[in-house]
Amino acid sequence: MKYLLFTILLVVAIICSGCIGENKNSVGNTTQNTITPGQHYVTEVTPYLTLTPATTTRIISQPLTQVPEDLTCLIYSTKQSFTNNKTAIAFNLQNPPMYFKFNVSNYPMVTRTKVVTLKDNSEETITYTTIDPASFFEITVRNKSTGEIYIQDGFGKDTGYHTGAFKLMKRGDLLIEFSGNMITANVSIYVKPIGNFDDTSKFENADCYHWI
Repeated sequence: MKYLLFTILLVVAIICSGCIGENKNSVGNTTQNTITPGQHYVTEVTPYLTLTPATTTRIISQPLTQVPEDLTCLIYSTKQSFTNNKTAIAFNLQNPPMYFKFNVSNYPMVTRTKVVTLKDNSEETITYTTIDPASFFEITVRNKSTGEIYIQDGFGKDTGYHTGAFKLMKRGDLLIEFSGNMITANVSIYVKPIGNFDDTSKFENADCYHWI
């Protein structure tokens, strides 16, 4: 009887020992396969790349610059082809001078002959090419009210064959006429903004000169 009781106790002890060992292995396996909670809700990506800010240039508004008193600026320019016709503009010049620049093109050339006397007093007929005398361009500046001519210049006719610039020193309400024939003319007119315009700021980026 004593031996039987001992045997039963030994068997129970062995069975309990086996149960405890199985629990330890189970816990051990669970620890090795642990998954971080919430990991399947996110995606692995590259860390945020910090960019160096680009340099920014500040633009500061500058006050309007006063137009110098002796600065002369473009107020009118035209390119016209003339066939024995005339055009005109008007301007009230309160602060002279007024400057004119002009050049011409597309005038016809003609062939002429003439007889010349040589040193031995013999004569020879030569052929030459010249500008057609019927081709001309002329600028006439008048008093708008009275018609008095203040100045007249141009190319051909009575003014000679030249281009360039000239100036008018008369003050007042002017009538400026452009006339010509068989010619194309480019004309630019300049005056001082100061004394001729109330708002001179419009001329700050204009075509301006200090005339000599």
